[in-house]
Amino acid sequence: MGSEFDIRALIPDADQDEARIRAVYDTINRMVVLIGDLPFSVLFSAPLRIVIRHATPSIERAATAGLLPKPDVLAGLALEVSRDASGLTVSDLFSATRAEIPPTLIEALIKLRRSGVQIPIPAFNDRKSSQRRQALERLVALAPELTFRDLFIRSKQDAGVRVANAVARLRTLGLFSWINNDRCCIHSRTRVSDKCDFQTDKWCNLTGQDGEICSIASQGCEIV
Repeated sequence: MGSEFDIRALIPDADQDEARIRAVYDTINRMVVLIGDLPFSVLFSAPLRIVIRHATPSIERAATAGLLPKPDVLAGLALEVSRDASGLTVSDLFSATRAEIPPTLIEALIKLRRSGVQIPIPAFNDRKSSQRRQALERLVALAPELTFRDLFIRSKQDAGVRVANAVARLRTLGLFSWINNDRCCIHSRTRVSDKCDFQTDKWCNLTGQDGEICSIASQGCEIV
């Protein structure tokens, strides 16, 4: 893998994947360019205007890499969200209901999602609101310096079981559920290397010094 991050370099046979999965790879690469170096303590807890101010200079870089067809549109939407969000954080958006967020901000957030930026959209009801906030606060408390990029370049062994479980919990609550390449992780207890195998609606990529260990974001294979 060169100086620019490309998730495909961490996935065996990624070039053979179908279009919908290739689109996920592009989205991961886009998000890494935009917010991949922000520690979770800032990404999830700082006001949106701070996160957007950090990400805005990277919009042109994402466009140059072919990851953003309309950078001017995205820059305009980012400015709109920054203006309307007041002191809200990404954690607030993930935990809130739509009734708690101004309709103009909801509309701008949806437009951001359609532009390929995976920002959380408030739920229609509050059934999982407290669960979502608690799960996100737990991850930030356990790994405040972890980044979005780290989810793919650091191994579960490196991050630790509690951090890996916190990431997995947030996926079940919807935060990372869009990360999917129909692969699952077979963790080897007897060999040095892990393996990504096929399983629908899951994610696996390999990392580590020799590219043979499942990443934090990887999901284990289930017997079905």
